[in-house]
Amino acid sequence: MSSNGSKLEIYGALKPGRTLGEKDMESKVKALQMEDLNYSSVSRISSQLLHWKTSIDSIQVQHKKQKGRRYTLSRDILNALDSKLNSYTLKLLKIFRNECSGCDEADYAVFQRLDSVSQQTYGTILPLIKILEGSEQNSLTVDEHPCGLAGNLELRFLEYLIQWKCPQLIRMLEFSWARARSNGYFVPDARNLNARVYRAQLNSMKPLDFCVEATYLENSTVYAKNLAVPPTTAFLSTLSDIILTEQSITQSFSMKTQENVRVNILKQTLYRSEVLTKLISSLMKNYRASPDVNKIDLKSLQELCKAAGCAESFMSGLVEGMYKTMEDAFSQRTGFADLQKLIHYDEEILCHLFEDASFKVGFERSWKTHCSTGSRAQIMATDLIKCLNTFFKQKSQDADLIDQQLEQFISRARKLFQLNGEIVPAFTRLCLLRRAVKEGRTFLTYLFEAGPPTPEMKVYNSLLSENLPGDSHLRSVKDSLEKSYLAHLHLNIESPDIGPVILTKRDVEMIYKPESVETLRLPEDMRPLWGTIEEKISTKINTSTCKTKLNLIPMLNTVELQTPFVLPNSRPLVIQVNLLQATVLLQFSQCDCLSFYELKKQCQLVDDELLTKTLRSLSRIGLLLQNRAQFTFNNRFQPKGVNRRNNTMRIDFHGSQPG
Repeated sequence: MSSNGSKLEIYGALKPGRTLGEKDMESKVKALQMEDLNYSSVSRISSQLLHWKTSIDSIQVQHKKQKGRRYTLSRDILNALDSKLNSYTLKLLKIFRNECSGCDEADYAVFQRLDSVSQQTYGTILPLIKILEGSEQNSLTVDEHPCGLAGNLELRFLEYLIQWKCPQLIRMLEFSWARARSNGYFVPDARNLNARVYRAQLNSMKPLDFCVEATYLENSTVYAKNLAVPPTTAFLSTLSDIILTEQSITQSFSMKTQENVRVNILKQTLYRSEVLTKLISSLMKNYRASPDVNKIDLKSLQELCKAAGCAESFMSGLVEGMYKTMEDAFSQRTGFADLQKLIHYDEEILCHLFEDASFKVGFERSWKTHCSTGSRAQIMATDLIKCLNTFFKQKSQDADLIDQQLEQFISRARKLFQLNGEIVPAFTRLCLLRRAVKEGRTFLTYLFEAGPPTPEMKVYNSLLSENLPGDSHLRSVKDSLEKSYLAHLHLNIESPDIGPVILTKRDVEMIYKPESVETLRLPEDMRPLWGTIEEKISTKINTSTCKTKLNLIPMLNTVELQTPFVLPNSRPLVIQVNLLQATVLLQFSQCDCLSFYELKKQCQLVDDELLTKTLRSLSRIGLLLQNRAQFTFNNRFQPKGVNRRNNTMRIDFHGSQPG
């Protein structure tokens, strides 16, 4: 035996009782106060215990039986510690119950404090328990099990709350969830508490009535039911954030529970009666409000509708939303750059949604039906070409680039909105015929004068290359206008400068209702003038061609009239008006004041509405002054917006100066 006194006390020969060293160690452990634990005291005991364990392991084989004493001591100390920890945890539980006031926020602060204190205490004693458990496990036989204090120690406070069916625990959990939902800063705290309660529940060796996953599922159902669900697209993003938050909070739960929570929230929000339908409607109304956001929202809504069995409703809403958005953009004469973005957005959206092959088939069928219903395609094509007219009149430094983009845009819009049969007639009617008869010689000169092709002619060539319905008539109209231009080159018409256009009867009917021709026939005062022009045209152009193609449209052909008003540049003001406006103004050359009925009689008009429109247009610009049914020529008329280099002012049929 060693002469070392302490070793003799600890490792002496086996005796029925404890040695003084063993009793001393056991008493030190039992004397530990859980409420006042500190690392230094626990470390000292742990060091002594570790030293004792190591010393016994180094004893020679003949002292093998000494190990039984070490293991017995470890087990006794573990039991003592376990008892102390039980008492300590029960005290904490009692404190928690006593300090609960019923105020969730205050009670949660108490809960957090006690939970933190308990974890700190458990953490302090843990090294000692691990040493003791190491000795205990080394002595196990096949039928024995470890106490396992170290593995579950940090959860003991929560385990007691669960086992004692403490209602405050559920309240604390619900408060932590509510706080995390309202402020993302608290999500980690709620997630951590969930994970610890979930582990404590799994570690319990007794049957439990409590299940944190079931409690959360029930709580999330109530939460979702109380959510306000505005039928706006913004709610989709909000809902996505809500679900992400819930998934973050429930990270430690089983995948099945996480999915159940997600589905449950959807059932209580989007899948409520009519909510999804209203949301679809709202999304389509705001189809182009936030393209980047909507792209994500539309995909989410597509998947949600499919899961909810509302795929048809989503498809119908998308069809109407897309079509209406472009329809509005055209009718509002949206700028070319914005239209390009919109058509690109439409294509991107469809490409995104067409990842679902079954949706692609259904959408294309529904879209085709929608586009071809009624006069939709004709209206869409008309508005598109009216937008084009606006673009054509705008000059750009990058004209070649713009022209190329225009051609591409027309082709993409035609294909997307199924306008194959309508685009050429609309272009023919609005870009060529109407502008020709409205602007007369000016437009024809612009169109056919020697030089680079105009944007209109580039689009004309582009449409012809597509072999679309109506292209033969398009060629015919272009031929008619070219002949009109050649006629102008050979005419020498004195003022008033009328720009006649040679058209076929079919061409006229494209821009003028047949029943209006008689109403709009040239007033008698103007007929001699037109007869002179017609005679000049007949002498310059093949007579048979002239007889079949020459038509006059008084409402649209332009006349220039010289007025008595002198401009600052000492030149007389010349106004450009249509033939009916000119006829009315000519009546005031004899008398400054005339009534509505006197004007109607002198102009030999049979249509009150046309005369009313004409008088209104002249009154709006200020050439005539109106007092009820009396009209007076304004001898003090002050023209506005007339270029100093030019003495000409054009007045359109609305009584304004076109830009």
